[in-house]
Amino acid sequence: MADPNVERPLHIFISVRDRTVKGVVAMFLRQFVVMPVGLLATIVLARLLHPDDFGIYAIANFWIYLIIGFRDLGFGAALIQQRAEPAREEWNTMFTFQCAVVFITVVGLYVLAPSLAHSYRLDPRMVWVIRGLSLILLIGLLGSVPNVMLERRLAYETIARIEVAAMLTFHLSAVGLALLGFGVWSFIDAAIASETLRALLLFRRSGWRPGFAWKGVFLKSALRFGSLYQLGGLTSLLRDNIAPLLAGPLFGPTAVGYLKWAERTTYLTSQVFTQIATRVSFPSLSRLQDHREEMGRAVEKMLRYLMLTTTPALAVAAALIPWIIHFVFTDKWQPAIIAYYWLTLRMMGGNITTPFIGVLNALGRVTASLRILMVWTGIDWILALALTPLLGFNGVAVAYAIGVVVPVVWLLGQIRAIARLDLRYTVGRPLLAGLIVGAAARMVGRGITDLLSLIVVALLGLFLYPLVMAMIEGHRFLGELRREAQLVKRAISSKSTEWEGP
Repeated sequence: MADPNVERPLHIFISVRDRTVKGVVAMFLRQFVVMPVGLLATIVLARLLHPDDFGIYAIANFWIYLIIGFRDLGFGAALIQQRAEPAREEWNTMFTFQCAVVFITVVGLYVLAPSLAHSYRLDPRMVWVIRGLSLILLIGLLGSVPNVMLERRLAYETIARIEVAAMLTFHLSAVGLALLGFGVWSFIDAAIASETLRALLLFRRSGWRPGFAWKGVFLKSALRFGSLYQLGGLTSLLRDNIAPLLAGPLFGPTAVGYLKWAERTTYLTSQVFTQIATRVSFPSLSRLQDHREEMGRAVEKMLRYLMLTTTPALAVAAALIPWIIHFVFTDKWQPAIIAYYWLTLRMMGGNITTPFIGVLNALGRVTASLRILMVWTGIDWILALALTPLLGFNGVAVAYAIGVVVPVVWLLGQIRAIARLDLRYTVGRPLLAGLIVGAAARMVGRGITDLLSLIVVALLGLFLYPLVMAMIEGHRFLGELRREAQLVKRAISSKSTEWEGP
């Protein structure tokens, strides 16, 4: 008779692995639906609107998401990470706390909006942009608890469908309003419409009904984990928004627009996939936190496939960005090219830092992840303050690229103490293939004369990447692709994606 102590961890690993793979596939399929629409919308908006409009929206959006960061103090993450199934009273305590925080902050934003607009030397419309975006906080109350519930169940197919609908609503609304001449309000009205639909669908699919409770024991335990987790998120928010916080007051909204455009376009080719994998893996790895060997295998695979997925897109886009701007976005975005190159390097580092911070959090090591995030934020800010007087707004992008080195090295050391990582296999070879493909695309790109030839060169670069990987790794790479394709096929064919507990 088999030893149940051996069978049980293996059973848990296979169950969580299949649900995770299915969740990742669902979220990636979501991106393959949304990404072309999002890219087209970004192109249309970049052509219709001025960089100033992008900058005003980025500045206002930062303050709204700063408030969202304070909304639950990490209670949602605490409920996902805890081993026992949360009680209804705990869900309702989270909702009660969020209601109190949101109503206070919405009133505060309404009062403080004129002061925030004045600090950026903006015209009076900024006041109502901030007040308009604050509605997202109220609307989001309806979907916050349901979203955490679905993530804990690993119900990512459901979440993916909802987010497809919400993102399509945002992009289509923004483009439609921009065509009608709404300017910066194209973003604000589209964001409100998108959040409304998302909250309603999450509420409907979760089966949860609002209720009020105040469980002090839960609040205390959740704050112990959740506040540290959320503080890490807030440090990331402060780090990722140096553009509106520093470049905005120094150089104005147009400079912020250039930086946020460069960040947005590099994000679409890399971090959008990295954050999907991190989001799905956090609840999944939380289920495996007592099984370190299985977790180590999962972490190595996650990093490997993130690098294989994002590196070719980043390499080809960076190689062809001068022609992409000229033929697609128009030459008014040419001042953002330098920032784009540096932010590409930042996104490459983010492919390591983002998932590894998630791994530490899944293990409950929020103090370690918070320490890394705080040091990283400090480094970025020090570099940005030092470089912006020398390089202008591009100093922010350069600071981002240089600053990511320290957390990458630090996190690799932390994770290798938990799991055995073959860095040549997970990072080295995918990066080498990306450099080869990027160099080839740059050389061929000199012959680009129109949009059609640009598309052909970009597609050739993407198709070249797996061929280069096969040349570097030989049969190992091809065999790996076959095995993973079979795993994905098995996971998709399974009936359930929701975790029912150990």
